Amino acid sequence: MALDSTPLIGPRTGIGQAVAGLCAGFDALAALDDPAACVIEPYVLSGDAWRTRKGKGKGTDTGRGTDTGRDTTAAGAGHARPLPIPAGFALHVWSRGDRPHLDRWLHRPDVVHGTNFVVPPLKYAVPIVTVHDLAWLTHPDLETARARRITTLITRAVDRGAWIHTPSATVAAQVRDQFTTRRVRAVHWGVPPLPEGGTVPRGWGLDGRPYVLFLGRREPRKDVPALVAAFAEVHAAHPDVVLVLAGPPGPPGTPEPEPAPWLRVVGQVDDRTRAALLRDAALLAYPSRDEGFGFPMLEAMASGTPVVATSTGAIPEIAADAALLVRPGEAGALAEGIGRCLHDLALRAALVARGRQRVAHFSWTATARGLAALYREALAR
Repeated sequence: MALDSTPLIGPRTGIGQAVAGLCAGFDALAALDDPAACVIEPYVLSGDAWRTRKGKGKGTDTGRGTDTGRDTTAAGAGHARPLPIPAGFALHVWSRGDRPHLDRWLHRPDVVHGTNFVVPPLKYAVPIVTVHDLAWLTHPDLETARARRITTLITRAVDRGAWIHTPSATVAAQVRDQFTTRRVRAVHWGVPPLPEGGTVPRGWGLDGRPYVLFLGRREPRKDVPALVAAFAEVHAAHPDVVLVLAGPPGPPGTPEPEPAPWLRVVGQVDDRTRAALLRDAALLAYPSRDEGFGFPMLEAMASGTPVVATSTGAIPEIAADAALLVRPGEAGALAEGIGRCLHDLALRAALVARGRQRVAHFSWTATARGLAALYREALAR
């Protein structure tokens, strides 16, 4: 089967983590001679990759994704088959029609899995597309021109008979409602691995002080303004604690937080620094207005760090009782939750223990088995 590995190109996004984990899961199944193992033929939608293969250029362009603050260059996409159409042009053409078919460029696989909201028009293969979230439909104020195009692409794929994979039952229910299809299956992602070691840079001025950590792109969906407003209240009661925002800025036009003595905006971080930030944080704050899964929560739990998150989207499904959940969009509720988690040692210990138990429910081999079952079901229909 053919799998879109375009998200592995460039700085690693949340979708890139998902694709890398899925590939690792299938590799693990193959190593175990598991009956669910699939032969994966990766492909990329990248004009630069095509030109590089032809000896006419260097570099690649990136696919759509939600950046999680991880500054990891591409790995695992080098042996992928580059398709002769750039990602941006593909979105433009496929949102208006069902050509060009790409079966012949993919050597006519049985199944083609579009991992990033888009699956090519196909003449012979069974199309499957991953829809990571529908935040722009559940929260219309988050809609953009690009999101409207993605809506059109999903609609056209459903009309062509595509099956939809989602990383949570929450998003699966939204897809069934929004696109009026029953060909939807939820398969959870695993937990992204983090390296051992790593240190928090001294130049950030933390000096051993406790800190609350946010990981992710500062886009409107993540509701960083609510977190900053909440932390102003927290700092009044806990003047020794600071707030660290790790990850790139939001899209153009997204306001940046005002400087404050208790705020550190550190930008993208590599994996070792990310691991150190998670390991040493007093807690992870996850104030999103909507989420389809939530990698940072599971990474924090795996690192033994308590999580305070909003009770919205798929967050309750993924976190279960292993995070302190508060009402979304309310700085006061978020401040109260962070404050409780900072001073209530019994609560912190309980969250850490539940977190370690919770992450045991998520593995990449389970993800690969679940998607292999979806591929078989789609082929049998």
